[in-house]
Amino acid sequence: MAGQPILPIQPMDMWQSSVSHSRSLPSHASSSSKAIHRPGWMIRAQPEILPDSARHAMNHRHLILCLLATLTSMDASAWSRMAEAEISSFKGIPCFTISKKEERRNGTPMLGALMVYDISIKPPVEVWSFILPGATTLPMHAKICYLYGQVPAGAESTAATMLKTGRMYSVFLNGRPDDPSDSTRGYKGKFCLIATANGGQQVIPIKRDMQAWIDEICPANTPAQKGQ
Repeated sequence: MAGQPILPIQPMDMWQSSVSHSRSLPSHASSSSKAIHRPGWMIRAQPEILPDSARHAMNHRHLILCLLATLTSMDASAWSRMAEAEISSFKGIPCFTISKKEERRNGTPMLGALMVYDISIKPPVEVWSFILPGATTLPMHAKICYLYGQVPAGAESTAATMLKTGRMYSVFLNGRPDDPSDSTRGYKGKFCLIATANGGQQVIPIKRDMQAWIDEICPANTPAQKGQ
């Protein structure tokens, strides 16, 4: 076969002698020994016996390599970052944006789509969304928010469902900073609607450090907020 050396054929009597010699060796020696070929001869080298410290070091390195292989094979999403969206209110209607901290993080974030879900029911139901066609994106600034049901120019959207009091909703802004090395893969927020004394509704942002974020149940006796 091309690329492989051609070993000489040893005489039959010499081959039988080497076979009988190998059978006389211990099983561990015959399996791990090295064979050195010379024209007309076969000489068996002594097996390499590593000290305990060397074997332990090899096992440790093998374990590290296995761990690294496992980590590198994990889905990249496991290393992504989900930032928190900012939720405010305009005349009782929720409005979505990002914080000033996120805006300054790694360049102006660009938005490609926005989705709102009713998470009071399982599985969650989409109540409104819009998406920008193709590779079109919109810059996100903390001072500018996207009002629920109001579709940006050029975007495609679904019909906005009327939001109900006593329900918890989540919003996902599908965007990320301008820096491609940033691990942020979107901005998520949660909010509730409660009825006001004058028959209106009030938006209550739910922060990540609140128990309601985990329970996905609107908190009772929520204090009124100014400016709504």
